[in-house]
Amino acid sequence: QAKWDSFILSTPVSRRNVVFGKYAVSIILILTGAVVSLVACLALSAFGVFDNPEEQLTVIYFVTLLSFVFISVILPLLYKLGAEKGRLVIFVVCFIPLIITTVMSRMSVSMPSEEDIMRFFGLLPFFVPALLILSYLISCGIYLKKEF
Repeated sequence: QAKWDSFILSTPVSRRNVVFGKYAVSIILILTGAVVSLVACLALSAFGVFDNPEEQLTVIYFVTLLSFVFISVILPLLYKLGAEKGRLVIFVVCFIPLIITTVMSRMSVSMPSEEDIMRFFGLLPFFVPALLILSYLISCGIYLKKEF
């Protein structure tokens, strides 16, 4: 609503750099959150708050990877739909896994085993960089064509 895109594009910043900036800030914030969580986990473990810090580290790992997947999906949608419609899309994207899981469990579909989930998350670090690059290229394509 503040016409940020019109303002930023009146400066000598290219559209690709605008998109890159949003991805860079997102990645920096995710990594900062992961480091802060890691430090907090290690500090709490040192004081004996966590009996099993490996579980907490696994959660930090999973959340960090899922955050990268989330921004890879959300940012192109935000560029395509804009901030107003994008809010609704963010809400829907967040709840799709919950809805799918609920429907599958009600239909008595067997859920993946813990081993399958761990295998998936073990492979995810190899796909996240490619997913981020693909997402960035899609966002650039959308933003380059957009009129403000």
